[in-house]
Amino acid sequence: MYRRKGYTLVEIAMVVAIVAIIFGIALPSSGTKENEEGDLAGQNFEMDVSFARSYSIAHPDDPAVIKVDQTNNKYWLAAQSAPDTPLTHPQTHQPYVVQYGTNGIKGFEQVQIAAFDFGGDSVVKFDSTGSLDQATQAVIQLQSGTSKYEVDVATVAAQATVQKGFVTDLGVAN
Repeated sequence: MYRRKGYTLVEIAMVVAIVAIIFGIALPSSGTKENEEGDLAGQNFEMDVSFARSYSIAHPDDPAVIKVDQTNNKYWLAAQSAPDTPLTHPQTHQPYVVQYGTNGIKGFEQVQIAAFDFGGDSVVKFDSTGSLDQATQAVIQLQSGTSKYEVDVATVAAQATVQKGFVTDLGVAN
């Protein structure tokens, strides 16, 4: 009877290939994390626009605003009567502030506000119908590592659209 004393080269190569495939799937690249953070930040801003729109319709005497503080890499939702005082978030019961970067919300550590255009100031206002209270669309550009996302908010009905890459020229290199 023949007794086997080791593995063949083919068997070892197959095990190594299987382990490499498993590690390749299990360990995402840093670019993937950046893409995910940037994509989620864009979607989050889109949802916050939707909330501000709904809030404005529900509170026609004091509609909502979204105010950006690019220097501190954050924005917040507030009532027009007190634009520097964030609303209370309906789920967390905390101030409705979205902070990006290492000191910000978990999952947005690499996100930066690259640029924005809210019609010449740092506040986008909604009217009592939920539309923007300005003549031009609002634009915010978010960057996560090398991943870039732009959120455009249409003037009528404040419809927000997230796009990969910077489409609008706001002075940020594409």
